[in-house]
Amino acid sequence: MLGRILGKVEYIILATLMLVTTALLFTNVALRYFFGSSLFWVEEVLRYCIVWITFIGISTCAKENSHISLDILMMVLPKKPKAYLKRVVHAVTFFASVAICYLSARFVISTYQAGQVSATIGGFPMYIVYSCLPLGFLLSSLRSLQYIIAGTRPPQPPANSSSHSQPQPNTSIEGGPAL
Repeated sequence: MLGRILGKVEYIILATLMLVTTALLFTNVALRYFFGSSLFWVEEVLRYCIVWITFIGISTCAKENSHISLDILMMVLPKKPKAYLKRVVHAVTFFASVAICYLSARFVISTYQAGQVSATIGGFPMYIVYSCLPLGFLLSSLRSLQYIIAGTRPPQPPANSSSHSQPQPNTSIEGGPAL
């Protein structure tokens, strides 16, 4: 259940940001081409959209288990140590994500308290731009927690299994385990 909600939140944020980025980029190129000038604030907004896409994308990569990794050890390990190592990696990722989430939330709060605003975008509060950091790492920590919980559950036999077949563990978190 939580996995589906996270997936929808990620999808909505990423799709909206991609749409805004594409529309602004197209508009600025058209203005520059047809009228010889462009909107001065668009490049900064595009930069912020790309930063948001990057940090929300951290969670999406965690969901798909597609972060860059060195998997040579995983290829040579037997099944049990491999499963243990996966849990350790997800646990380390979880704690690192929680720590970065906490530190970046403190940074966002200090930016808010300082009243920092964008010089180009008419006083736009920078804490909104920086809030992608704790949000992205919060989502990533929740994804890691899903993997940890999914990896510690006993395997569930398939619904149509016979008594002679071995149950296969569910390693996918597409929908994610219910937390």
